[in-house]
Amino acid sequence: MARGAGQQTRSEVVQDRIRADILGGRLRPGRRLKFPELSEQYGVSTGAVREALLKLVAKNLVSSEAHHGFQVTDVTARGLADLTDTRTEIESLTLSRAISEGGLAWQAQVLATHHTFEQTPRGDGDQPSEDWLIAHADFHTALLASCANPRLRDLAASLR
Repeated sequence: MARGAGQQTRSEVVQDRIRADILGGRLRPGRRLKFPELSEQYGVSTGAVREALLKLVAKNLVSSEAHHGFQVTDVTARGLADLTDTRTEIESLTLSRAISEGGLAWQAQVLATHHTFEQTPRGDGDQPSEDWLIAHADFHTALLASCANPRLRDLAASLR
C-alpha cells in the first residue's frame, strides 16, 4: 500500500485491529490465530497478517511456538494496567517535547490530521472502519512528530 508521511501500512492497520480485538476480548486468550482466517476477516494478505502477528509477539499480546503457530496470550488486568501506565508516561513525555520543539508547520499538520480524523466515519458496531483506524493513528503520529528524539517517538509508537 502506498502511503504518505505519517500514514500506516496495511500491516500496521491490521496490527492495530488485531490488538484492539485482543484487548477488547473479541479474540480470547489461547485462541489459535490462523493466517487464512485472519486474512479474510481483516481483508488483507496473509503476508500483512504474518507481519502484524510478529509485531504483536514483540508486544506480548501474541505468542508463537514452533510447529504450533500463533495464539493470543493471556492479558491480565495487571498487565493491561501496566501497559496503560507505561504508554501514558511515555506519550506524555513525547508530547511535551513535541509541543516545545514543534513549530508552525507541525501545528498545521496536527490540525489537518485532526480535521481528517474528526470527519472520518467510525464504522458500524464494535469494529472501527479501516479508514477511521488510519485517521486515528495518523493523528497520534502527527501529535508526536516534532519530538526531536526518534527513540522516544518510536517507543511511544510501539506502545500503541
